[in-house]
Amino acid sequence: MLAFSGDSFPSDPSRSRFSNTYIVQDRQSEEELTRLALQDKLLIAVMHGTLPEQKEVKQFERVLDIGCGTGGWAIETARIYPTMQLTGIDINEKTIDYAKEQAASAGVSERVSFKIMDALTLPGLANASFDLVNQRFGSTYLRVWDWPRMMREIARVTRPGGTIRFTEVEIVPDSNSDALRELCELFLKAFSASQHISRPEKTGIIPSLQTLLAEQRCQDIQMLTSPIEYHAGSELIEGFYEDLMHMFRTFRPFIQKWSKIDKDYDTLYQQMLADIKQPDFYANFKLSTIWGRTPG
Repeated sequence: MLAFSGDSFPSDPSRSRFSNTYIVQDRQSEEELTRLALQDKLLIAVMHGTLPEQKEVKQFERVLDIGCGTGGWAIETARIYPTMQLTGIDINEKTIDYAKEQAASAGVSERVSFKIMDALTLPGLANASFDLVNQRFGSTYLRVWDWPRMMREIARVTRPGGTIRFTEVEIVPDSNSDALRELCELFLKAFSASQHISRPEKTGIIPSLQTLLAEQRCQDIQMLTSPIEYHAGSELIEGFYEDLMHMFRTFRPFIQKWSKIDKDYDTLYQQMLADIKQPDFYANFKLSTIWGRTPG
């Protein structure tokens, strides 16, 4: 488990090697925009909704989605729960513009707003202004030393008794595709070398999220780990194929920068795509949602 106090994670390390903290180097990439929109739909489908583990959803009137990307989660949440007011924030202007367009098309723009904002400072957001703060896949744009700072800001904007919620996925699946596992392991090594996680363990940041919530004196901290199963002939296999097709293209510069690649990347990539099309293909991931209530 990561330790988020003491000297292990300096508060202001040299950023000369870490100028772009998001794993996709080209933030204006149309392909990455496509992938993020697809990923939103895929995750909502595999999780059977946007807040499947929350039993008291009616208490969430004001919701903040940090790192909202293309806005799919916030828009679908607004569609499912018509009394909610949602704010999505992201540092990428391109994805925010796309999210605004999608909210207008879905007819929810009166209840869903999107803003360009830094997750580490949450400027302009008042104290105790949200009932629920949601974040998915924060490890893709946060370094290990960023989490405590962000957590303090999240706790600040969450009302007493409100909920803080994180979702992350294990990075390396159980799969009969050697190529898929090898690509995921390369990504895991790059993730660790770039300090998105401290050690190359497939659970990534997941084991540390409960500790982070506890350090903010959160109560009733819980974790739900759900299996995500993709196999040939399943309803979601085409979406999974498209997601990985885009992902390992847009992630390639990041992987090549931070991970030693012994094999030809293109060969490995094409083999992965071919494997997913095989009639006996399977890949099983684990998705974890961790949440807790702020004190008071």
